[in-house]
Amino acid sequence: MSDTPRLPVVVIPNVGQSVLANIKDGQTTRVWPPVVDSDRLIDRLKAPILKMMLFRRDAGFSDAVSDVVREVLEPLATRTDGCMRTPVTPVPFAASYEAADEGGKNRMGRVFAANILADAVGGENVRVFAYNFILPPEENAVLLDAFLDTVAAGAGTERVNLLCLGFGSAVLQAYVAAFGAKNRIANAVCVAPAFEGSPVVSALLEKRLNTSELPQLLTRFAGQKTAESAKGLIAMLPANVMESTARTALDTALDTALEHSAAFWAFVPPADYPAFAGARLSAGQVRYLREKTDRFRADAAQFQTKAAETEAAGARFFAVYGAGAPILPVFDVPACDSDGVVPCPDAGAACSPVPPERIWRMDGVRHDALAHDGDVMALAGRIFNGEISSNIDGMNSPGEEEKLI
Repeated sequence: MSDTPRLPVVVIPNVGQSVLANIKDGQTTRVWPPVVDSDRLIDRLKAPILKMMLFRRDAGFSDAVSDVVREVLEPLATRTDGCMRTPVTPVPFAASYEAADEGGKNRMGRVFAANILADAVGGENVRVFAYNFILPPEENAVLLDAFLDTVAAGAGTERVNLLCLGFGSAVLQAYVAAFGAKNRIANAVCVAPAFEGSPVVSALLEKRLNTSELPQLLTRFAGQKTAESAKGLIAMLPANVMESTARTALDTALDTALEHSAAFWAFVPPADYPAFAGARLSAGQVRYLREKTDRFRADAAQFQTKAAETEAAGARFFAVYGAGAPILPVFDVPACDSDGVVPCPDAGAACSPVPPERIWRMDGVRHDALAHDGDVMALAGRIFNGEISSNIDGMNSPGEEEKLI
């Protein structure tokens, strides 16, 4: 055990993991995550599906599904300039894991294996940054800077540790670009970081879908219960209706909440960004969104340089990836090693700005499971406690050897 004093650990959740609320006239109404009544939604589709089965054609079924998708995503709806149609406020997490009541601990536990991290670094040191994941990363970086200042002041420390989950790595990129010179970071552990984007987003923009895998997509994004409820319905769909329904639903999701979100564009692989942005973000009010997405791209391009400057002042960056799985087959993308969503760097390769010796590849652990994996959280705790500084110093905890490639 290192004698280094334990520092606060600030967790930056993945996209979709912060609770968002509409506050009006003193009343707080949760809008995300939505409360989806899968039985009611299925009931709404019964009449369209009966007409579809009778006429053996779409008969309005894809439009009915599109309406459901729009209803679910409406709280996150964005205008063409990238601003939300209805402003929402992130609901703060408890002051710390230790200070949280059972409900607060459970809320943290839905984001990551909070109890395991708390056991490693002390529950009083585990804090979670709630943020509006639809906003551009650089706007959230400003809020993160203020949050880190508050945490550091409260703990009486100059530095804090960061645990960045998925999209949290994009917020980290923007933070380092704008505030890295404050030398606030001690260690940053990035779990499933999409520093190079995800081919899933390119596939979405080009509508490259394998509609035969639609049930898997439902399970992943709508939940097991909704997927089970829809299984029989999907089995009845003729192939041409399945195709039109999937593509209409995707068009609706892109139009309602995704395509005009700066956060969504942060996931576009850098090599694909110029062509997509040139085709989709060049006319009318959408050019204001282009300014935001270009700003993030400039920050991301400087991330390695800015991170090196931060490391020269004592910070360290680490990364943990899931490995051993193809990208979800519902998306038509080139084969690559991944956690199902984010590609994994080859063994021995660097991932800007993390050197190979600070990258862990966890075999068989998929994207959604990484932050809930006990070995991953135990590893992060050991890094934060100063017990381990690389993947080559022979200090892996029990269980990691089986997963580490």
